[in-house]
Amino acid sequence: MDQCDWVAALGVCFQIVGHSRLESSSPEPRYHDECAVMTMEDIAKSCECAGNIHHAIAWLKQASVSGGIVWGQSETLAHVHDKLRELLKQAGMYEELEIWAPSADSSESRNAMSGGS
Repeated sequence: MDQCDWVAALGVCFQIVGHSRLESSSPEPRYHDECAVMTMEDIAKSCECAGNIHHAIAWLKQASVSGGIVWGQSETLAHVHDKLRELLKQAGMYEELEIWAPSADSSESRNAMSGGS
């Protein structure tokens, strides 16, 4: 990823999560452990950097679901949700923001509750 070779980075990341269909736009990982969830975030970042925000959103959604299995409601999962919400805003997908509302643990939620931004 550091070399901006997104195709190569995605190939390695897909192997880590067990996603075998490189041409697929729908995430279908076989693995849902902590390493796989963090790799899903890397996949999302690679997609975003390559200019494919919709694939990035799809992978962050998968990371959110898989992260919920791994971590439950936690600060780590809230971080994934925050990234997802930011990409949804960038893509103008405001109707989905409510679905992925910040959890009570997220910094966005704490700021809203304290009146900060």
